[in-house]
Amino acid sequence: MANRPGRAGWLFPSLHGYSPSQLPRDTVAALILTAIAVPGQLATARLMGLPPMVGLFAFAAGSLAFAAFGANRFASVAADSTIVHLGGALGQKVWVMLSASPEWRYLWRGERMPWYPALRLFRQRRAGEWQPVIEAIAAALGHGDRD
Repeated sequence: MANRPGRAGWLFPSLHGYSPSQLPRDTVAALILTAIAVPGQLATARLMGLPPMVGLFAFAAGSLAFAAFGANRFASVAADSTIVHLGGALGQKVWVMLSASPEWRYLWRGERMPWYPALRLFRQRRAGEWQPVIEAIAAALGHGDRD
C-alpha cells in the first residue's frame, strides 16, 4: 500500500498509535458487538432458508471488509447498525441517519456522540420524515463537508 499523507501506509489508519494496553477493553467491546449482531445474522439466514453458518460468515466477511476498506472512503452513511459501531470504534467517518426518537446511546440532540467522535448524526425532526435527513446529507456532501 503506497504511503499517503495522513495514512502512514497503514491498512487500518485508525490503529496508528494503538497501544496493546487497550486490548482488554477492545476485546470486551468486540465480544459485546458480536453477541449483539451474530444472533440476528443467524436468524436472517434461517428466514432465508439458508444454514445459520451462512449468516455467521456474512457477518464476519462484511465486518472485515468494512474495516479494511472503510479508511479508503470519504464517509459511510448508515442507519443504526453494526456498521455504525464498527466504524465508530475504528475512528472511521460514519454519518448516521437517526429517527426522531433514537436509542439512548445517540443522546437526544446534537450531531456528535462522546464515545464515537468521528460519527456525525443526522436526525429526523418528525417521526417518519426521512426526506429532510437525506437532503441534509446530500447538502453536506455537496459542500464537501470534511467533518
